[in-house]
Amino acid sequence: MATTPTGLIVPAGTDVFDPDGDLRTLAGSLDGRLIVPVANTTARDALAAAFTPSTAKPLLVYRSDAGTLECSVGGSGTTAWTKLAGPRQYAAAGQTDFATTAIDSPTAVRTLASVAFTMATTGTLRVDLDMTLRSDGQAQAWVDIYVGSTKLDSRFVDTNTLTVGAADIHGDYTVAAGSHALTVRAAKASAAGTSLRFNSGKVRLSW
Repeated sequence: MATTPTGLIVPAGTDVFDPDGDLRTLAGSLDGRLIVPVANTTARDALAAAFTPSTAKPLLVYRSDAGTLECSVGGSGTTAWTKLAGPRQYAAAGQTDFATTAIDSPTAVRTLASVAFTMATTGTLRVDLDMTLRSDGQAQAWVDIYVGSTKLDSRFVDTNTLTVGAADIHGDYTVAAGSHALTVRAAKASAAGTSLRFNSGKVRLSW
């Protein structure tokens, strides 16, 4: 038998013809190299008990109930799991035309979007905010992203007459374990200028 660069065991040209044995050997060499779909934690843990994962033979599963990719290498038991990727959550930011509810002063803060999420452990939250705003005249605005009462980031936008200003924010932020709500807020930067309206956008979270 021969081994491919990725670790699969396949028949060599000089091997005795043995279809049944060759297929079993090939199937066994796929262990630790596949992502196995499971319905929930019960199915995941039952699979781990039968598989006996290790650092040389990790078990990768995709949990359909949570939308997470998880890995076990055994450790303190076959249910020692590490989440490799979390589900993405989406929310529309500024889909409503704010021209009829204009932001006329720095004290008029609008919450454009809110996304609830839960961090199993303290870790990195990836935020990708893509949004545009328009004014009917020159105006300036701040666009902020918050988790709870903590401001993660801010973007200053300066628009000219009938032009669209980008209000994108992309970054990685450390967030504590627990349930949180991320909000996207906007306000005028000064009393001068005309009112603003937020055209469309999307905020995406991953962790």
